[in-house]
Amino acid sequence: FRLDAGNSLMILPTNCGGYNPYSMLFVIDEKQAVSRPYFAFPQGEVYDAAAGLPNIWWDENSRTLTSYGRGRVLGDCGEIQEFAWANGGFMLVY
Repeated sequence: FRLDAGNSLMILPTNCGGYNPYSMLFVIDEKQAVSRPYFAFPQGEVYDAAAGLPNIWWDENSRTLTSYGRGRVLGDCGEIQEFAWANGGFMLVY
């Protein structure tokens, strides 16, 4: 998926632990160099997501990446995070 004029996002499914399929994220620049994006939070914390994120999808319309870690198979509880691409990484926006 295109992130900006010089970078694309590759989502690589890695494993499926029960009801939380995980994927790793990679950024590919115009020179075909591959790197791992960082994830920044408002409190100043940075997460490298080396193990991947659960249940992720990229929304072309809103230009956001969403992760939904289900707490139970029913999906009636868990944690949703939404990130926007900015300054070479993903910033938590929700």
